[in-house]
Amino acid sequence: MKIHFIYSSLYESVLAEKPISYTRGSKAAQVVSAIWKKEAEKIERALYAITGLRFKKKEIDCYLNSRRSFSEPLSLLISSPLVMRDNLTHELIHILLTQNIDAIKTDLRSFHAAFHTYDFVVRIHILVHAIHLSLAQTIYPSRIKSIRSYATSKSYRLSWKIVSEKGRENILKMMFGSSSSKNL
Repeated sequence: MKIHFIYSSLYESVLAEKPISYTRGSKAAQVVSAIWKKEAEKIERALYAITGLRFKKKEIDCYLNSRRSFSEPLSLLISSPLVMRDNLTHELIHILLTQNIDAIKTDLRSFHAAFHTYDFVVRIHILVHAIHLSLAQTIYPSRIKSIRSYATSKSYRLSWKIVSEKGRENILKMMFGSSSSKNL
């Protein structure tokens, strides 16, 4: 999938009280674009091996900003190169699941039912973190501790705790069956 990394002063000014400079934002867009160009195929291949899902869109825009990362519209917090790659991967997992919602709807309902005592943010991040952990263990093992450390909210910390307790393999099996991690 091709990602167009964009720094927009207007978008930044909506999100940030004190927007960063256009020069800094544009430089960050160049850095993450080079990372994605180098890593895209490896990340997409690993996500497919873990989930059996492919991205539906061939191109997507990603807006860089100084406040936070989220998946719709794809937005990425400007940070160090490795942190941007980690955060981009997390948001792409959300997008992968969203783009394939029709194919996974039944399994996702069952998955959510299995964790019904938790709120939606925790439930969806149990799955996202299990996928991200599986990917990291396969292609970026040195980043696992850092990826877990990004969990600053109560919901993110709880979802990581559940992934640790239940095991990423068991969580992935609940959602994707025995085919998860088939090609890793």
